[in-house]
Amino acid sequence: MPTSSRRPLWVTAVTLLALSPLALFPLLLRHIEPGMMIFAKLYIPYAIFTAALAWLCWPRRRDMFWILIVLLLLSHAAMWLPMLAGVTINP
Repeated sequence: MPTSSRRPLWVTAVTLLALSPLALFPLLLRHIEPGMMIFAKLYIPYAIFTAALAWLCWPRRRDMFWILIVLLLLSHAAMWLPMLAGVTINP
């Protein structure tokens, strides 16, 4: 059980670092295919919501914080890897 409800500064830094791929979203939007546009529209709200929940989970559920951060990083990879690898998706 945590003794303090304060979040260390590094927790905030990890959360913001996990959100940093969103800064390149305009680049992703230029190269995204029409079949993946629905995922692109949901990508930013999902990422912000997941990071906010992870940050809020820290005082009581530290394991949930790490699970959410890993899921956020995996979702970044799922959005960026098809574009970087040149994979085309036919709807």
